[in-house]
Amino acid sequence: MMRCGALTVLAGAWLVFAGGHVIDKRQAIFPNLVLCVDSEARLADQSNIYVKSPYFGFSNYLANTRCQLTLRSGADPLTVSVQFDAFDLELEARACSSDSLCVGGVQFCGNWQVNQRFTYVLPPGRNFTLVFRTDGSVTARGFQVQISAVRYDYQPTLITSGGVGSSSGGVQTQLLSYNGDYEHTYQDKCAVDADGGFWNDQTTPYYYNGNSSFADLWRGQASPRDPFTDTRYYQTSPDYYRPSQHLDRIPILYFLFEAQAALNKAAFKRGRATDNLLRAYDASGGRAINYKK
Repeated sequence: MMRCGALTVLAGAWLVFAGGHVIDKRQAIFPNLVLCVDSEARLADQSNIYVKSPYFGFSNYLANTRCQLTLRSGADPLTVSVQFDAFDLELEARACSSDSLCVGGVQFCGNWQVNQRFTYVLPPGRNFTLVFRTDGSVTARGFQVQISAVRYDYQPTLITSGGVGSSSGGVQTQLLSYNGDYEHTYQDKCAVDADGGFWNDQTTPYYYNGNSSFADLWRGQASPRDPFTDTRYYQTSPDYYRPSQHLDRIPILYFLFEAQAALNKAAFKRGRATDNLLRAYDASGGRAINYKK
């Protein structure tokens, strides 16, 4: 499996440390970063960078790849635009679960039109992580995306908020009015997804409240709390949890945990569903259990 290297890109000077060599990118108008080569970069007002998949422009990307690039803001909140200049990944239309680029909590896959643009707002001193994953099957040409940032003007902004990025119709947006609550609740969604847990490989617009009667559905692309530190919301399957018939429409490979962390496919008590088909997560111990049907 290919993993991202321990390279560091510093803002301003744009120095890249690679194999003992330092490359000065100060003269580059649009610095070029490569996933699985570069791993960090700073964003500031008027930043413009290109991010490419490994081997883009030369050959297909490799199978069994997982790597990420973390972009970090400085003292100012930023409006971040992500534009697809070229995008060609293996298509899995339901959830982009084969090959994907995670941006802002959305897994993108398939073919996207040139100049397709998505907008996000990044609070001061926070991370915005891109995660590239491929499975062991077919590969494709890959992608080049342009990421630009400007100082946020505190005006209501239509941002990309979630969905599944296999087509434009699957991507969700919301009107953001920036305030202190947004700074407090902002999540680097793809970084959470990359770490596993209840967000695992897919996104879904429904979560349930594990501390109530299970009838309290929270509609949103990502849970507002980390379940390992604040057991508040948990992810349901893409077929959605239904309070009246807890197992109805949940496929057999979506597992449930009881309070004692015992797997139970027949009864729903204080369980959590996971959409990672071969792993389920113990909410109390924070550990993954491999389980097959």
